[in-house]
Amino acid sequence: AIGSDVIVYPRKDRRLEKNLRTTLAKLDLVIGVSEDICQHMAAYGSCEPICVYLGRDTDCFRRVADKTSVRRKVGIPLNCTTGIYVGHLTSMKGVEDLAEALENVLAMHPEFRMVVVGYGVSGDSLKRVNDKVNNDAVHLVGAVDPSLVPQYLQAADFMVFPSHSEGMPQAIIEAMNC
Repeated sequence: AIGSDVIVYPRKDRRLEKNLRTTLAKLDLVIGVSEDICQHMAAYGSCEPICVYLGRDTDCFRRVADKTSVRRKVGIPLNCTTGIYVGHLTSMKGVEDLAEALENVLAMHPEFRMVVVGYGVSGDSLKRVNDKVNNDAVHLVGAVDPSLVPQYLQAADFMVFPSHSEGMPQAIIEAMNC
């Protein structure tokens, strides 16, 4: 278990909570990525969870000496400040909040660019930002092969993380490594 699947969603949906209890009761081994997640799973009556902290391949997720070549490779303009969002495009991840903030930022800084790697039901709110500001300030990359994520992180100037709830945010760890 990584996060919201155990901590957030079962609290909001009794059917999901029941399914989680049933599933955990059938398992011989339960693994969580943080002590908090393991405590939540133990509360559902499963076997004693084991905590295994996630790591990252620092050969892939690392800082690069030449950001210019990485930007060219992934199609990010060289002459602008660029933020990046990596993740599902859903309300829980704060995508609508990001769209609203981008409208304000772009009104003051039209040269700013936002790269969005991921897909989901809230992607339309980001498409509307481009419609309102009449440019391609928000570059919606869509789903990419996981091996390409480090390049996008390396090409950006900073990461945007508007999520409303996270257990152990892998995107933050990956961005910090880059």
